[in-house]
Amino acid sequence: MTIMGGSPPAELAAAFARYRATQTALRGHPHPSLDQVDAALAARVALYRCLVESGWEPPPDVARQLDLDAALVVQPRGCLGG
Repeated sequence: MTIMGGSPPAELAAAFARYRATQTALRGHPHPSLDQVDAALAARVALYRCLVESGWEPPPDVARQLDLDAALVVQPRGCLGG
């Protein structure tokens, strides 16, 4: 299925590559660092923003999780016990 809309294909491909790279880094570590988790979370938010801008409409549960992820990305370290 091709998604047409706001995000250029190159931007979407770059966001997906960044997301994949951070997920690969997490898979290799049973106890990832806070920096690795932050990078993975930020990459996921960026990827889903590109998808939404391209016309994808996430299911309600996914939309709620994305809102939570986006809020976590901007939280200062330590405010949630990290």
